[in-house]
Amino acid sequence: MDTAQETAQEGGEFGLNMILEAGILSFLGKMLLAIIVFVVLLMIAKAVSASVRNRVVENTVVDDDEYSKKVGDLIGTLTYYTGVVLSMFIGLQIVGFDIGILLGGISVGLGFAFKEVLGNLLAGVLILTTKEFKLGDNIEIQGSNNYFGTIEEITMRYTVLRGLDLRRTVMPNLELITNPVMTFTSEDLLKLNTTVIVGYGTDLDRASQIALEAVNNLEVVKNKDENKTMITNLKDSDFGTNGVEIKVIFHVEPGGDVKGPGGPISQANKAIYNAFIENGINIPYPHTSITVDKNDKNLLGSAMYVINKSRNS
Repeated sequence: MDTAQETAQEGGEFGLNMILEAGILSFLGKMLLAIIVFVVLLMIAKAVSASVRNRVVENTVVDDDEYSKKVGDLIGTLTYYTGVVLSMFIGLQIVGFDIGILLGGISVGLGFAFKEVLGNLLAGVLILTTKEFKLGDNIEIQGSNNYFGTIEEITMRYTVLRGLDLRRTVMPNLELITNPVMTFTSEDLLKLNTTVIVGYGTDLDRASQIALEAVNNLEVVKNKDENKTMITNLKDSDFGTNGVEIKVIFHVEPGGDVKGPGGPISQANKAIYNAFIENGINIPYPHTSITVDKNDKNLLGSAMYVINKSRNS
């Protein structure tokens, strides 16, 4: 009886071991097959992405070769990583994982963890494919902090601006998509303006004419017949504190540092200043007028205290 029980027990253990060994061998076989398939698909993805990149570069109709290469690199990289993801999912499917549940968990995790990264990548795709901006463009980003500079580099995640102080600013691509961007080099002509203040009592028609002629005499200024001036702070008797503002509006061709030290705005300011000096037009400085009743000793003393304090500071 004991011998029969021992024989049955040994038979059961042997059968269980056979099942376990068969399961392990089957799992290892699936793992090996999945690895082989994954490696083969990666090689295919790499070859396809290289072919796509070359075709994009060859068929992109733009004058800028650097821009064509960047677009080609972008499309090639996206193609490769798409192939990597598909290869991974196929390999996991071969092993026996439930891809539906896996995709749900991955999508939720990536959505929270890589929200900004994915947003910048998508923005980079839009910038490089729509060609709203390109290398060498002068732009001003009007967000919470304004940035002005020349585009030196555009990648999938960020754009590099070179400012007037020659410092590089690395901007996430999402900033260029979600904020207003003013361009200074993509148009045929730019309409710029500068403002000068003249003192009260100045002949505004004469001052406006002198300022306009000074700007129109610059070589950089175009469309001279369409340039004009306007008074900006004479609305509802709201005069300026120190004088009257005259805004000069003029046109220039795009290119170069528009707001830089040698740019057209700087040249216009210098020309207007010299013209006003030559023609005796006063450019006022900030000042405050105090009127005191000479019979009010307390008020007179307070006024003298303020004057003496301002002189000593």
